[in-house]
Amino acid sequence: AWDQPDFEPVQPTSLFRTGSIAKSITSIAIHQLIEDGLLSYDTRVAETLGLQPPPGRSADPWFDLVTVDHLLTHTVGWDKYDGGIDPMVFRDWWVALSLGVLPPPTRHEIATFMTGEPFQFYPGTRWAYCNFGYLLLQMLAEKVTGVDFPEYVHDSLFRPVGVGRARMAHTPRSDLAPTERDYVGDYEGDPYALTWENVYAGGGMVVSAPDLARLYTALFDDPSTSGLLRDDTLDSMLALPFSASRQQGYGRGWIHEKFFDDLGKNLGWIIDLDDDIQVFSSEALTVTSRTFNQSPDGTFGQSLDGITATGGLESGESVVLMQLREDDEARTNIGIHNQWRGFARVEVELYDNHGSLVHADTWIIPPLHTVQIDRPYRTFGGRVDIESGYAVITVLSGQDLYAYGSVIDNTTGDPTAIPMKGEDGSHRQWIAAAAHSSGVHGSVWRTDVCLLNRSGEPATAEITFHRDNGEHGSLTVDLLGGQQIVVGDVVAQLGMAGSGAIGVDSDRPLLASSRTYNAGVDGTFGLFLDGVSVHSVADNGDSVWLPQLRQNQAFRTNIGLLNTGDSQARVRIFLYNASGEELATRWRTLEPGAWMQFQEPFSRIAGRTDIDAGSAKIEVESGHGVIAYASVIDNATNDGTAISMKR
Repeated sequence: AWDQPDFEPVQPTSLFRTGSIAKSITSIAIHQLIEDGLLSYDTRVAETLGLQPPPGRSADPWFDLVTVDHLLTHTVGWDKYDGGIDPMVFRDWWVALSLGVLPPPTRHEIATFMTGEPFQFYPGTRWAYCNFGYLLLQMLAEKVTGVDFPEYVHDSLFRPVGVGRARMAHTPRSDLAPTERDYVGDYEGDPYALTWENVYAGGGMVVSAPDLARLYTALFDDPSTSGLLRDDTLDSMLALPFSASRQQGYGRGWIHEKFFDDLGKNLGWIIDLDDDIQVFSSEALTVTSRTFNQSPDGTFGQSLDGITATGGLESGESVVLMQLREDDEARTNIGIHNQWRGFARVEVELYDNHGSLVHADTWIIPPLHTVQIDRPYRTFGGRVDIESGYAVITVLSGQDLYAYGSVIDNTTGDPTAIPMKGEDGSHRQWIAAAAHSSGVHGSVWRTDVCLLNRSGEPATAEITFHRDNGEHGSLTVDLLGGQQIVVGDVVAQLGMAGSGAIGVDSDRPLLASSRTYNAGVDGTFGLFLDGVSVHSVADNGDSVWLPQLRQNQAFRTNIGLLNTGDSQARVRIFLYNASGEELATRWRTLEPGAWMQFQEPFSRIAGRTDIDAGSAKIEVESGHGVIAYASVIDNATNDGTAISMKR
């Protein structure tokens, strides 16, 4: 209360009771013991501590199944809101009376009392906040180290990072530490009636704000120097291991911002998932992005388009993410963004290429947040043999959601963004570019085509390659209901070479996508080109745009055109710099089925090699069924980023 004249101003040395923020500190300590091999997530609590119920009572059989991980994640089995009890908060008289001892009960007496209490749910299947679970963690730490837990925390966590004023909270006001702030105001219960000495691991620590920041900064900003935890242990500590954990947003002493928002108070560490970018403008804009890895040899990345703030999925709607992988060559992450100001519940179903369900789970997405599910096939499905999987994302409640996938080459680290597809497919669609050819800067281009049959019935598809010189080649593939197939290096499988476009005709609606990539001995660098149905092409009088183009020392841009119609099309291409200044224009006539690509038009047509943020406009003067695209390629890595046409 620094602005109130009747109160002493808060100083950097002022001490505060952490409350349940202490659970995050206890989690660090427990994970140190896991690193040391003294505990594990699977350590059985009752067996390790040798706990016995009070005379005349029996332990719930489920208590034998409780592990360290259940304690960390509040998935133990006791629920104070469903007939259970929280013995740690203002229940000293109850516990003491039940045991026939004088209050306040000791920590061991509390543990004895709770050993005789029935469970409300099977461990790991539900989430219920359990302060007592953190007392058990303290007792486990003391059991395996032989050291009082406050002493262990001081010596192993606080002292190594230079925190010297932290201490245990004490119950009487007379025992306040020097510079410790007093509770003033209205509270639910007397804060000094709580036996703080019993709840050290779950809330009974006293520390200054700068010292708490010092601990967290050392842990997260400079983990290798602090020596508190290894990087892999940090990742495990911040994970959400159970379905109940993910639904609630509480992990191993770490809570997501959803939990903070729901309860209106701080109960531990908060992960800020608000990592999306919002763009506000006075006029309508087209927004694109490129997320990339930066290396000494150049960049390799993926394109993600902007979406409107009121767009996206509504409750009951489903989308598909195609062409996912989790094997020796590539890995997959899935992201879900909630643009709405309320919480959303989303079901994520993972399928293999046969259409067999690998795993299904429900996720809670906080308002205005993105949740990324890293390697879900491996993490939740236990599968690392997925060469061609797909995910179905269904919104159970909420609105304005967006989902995407990212497939990353394990060798090069190159990501390929997978957009969500909200329909079951089309009988006829086009992939605007495909190749089995060599290019400039030593590039070697190949194309994989992916088809997904969601109809539930067998389907037959004809894949036709339309080469730039007018040659054609086709192959036929059969798909079972729910099956996804990937035709690798499709142009070579047709016995052809060169560059062109792909047409897909099928007797049932199919979803189609592709990845065109530069293949090297060290892995692949590629770009995603989606199947375009006949309903999404540009017709007579339409104008489409290709943004975020580059032509400079680091990048080059190619622009492609395809006429999917049955009549001649005449188009005009405009090139612009970042200021919107017109640099050059060209007319082109495309015969039915014709494909052409302008190699580096900013350089060869406009004579410019200083374009950091250019754009192109394509006007269709006559004809119908025109598709335009661009490819922006890093000159050092030969990694391409596809730019789809925008209206």
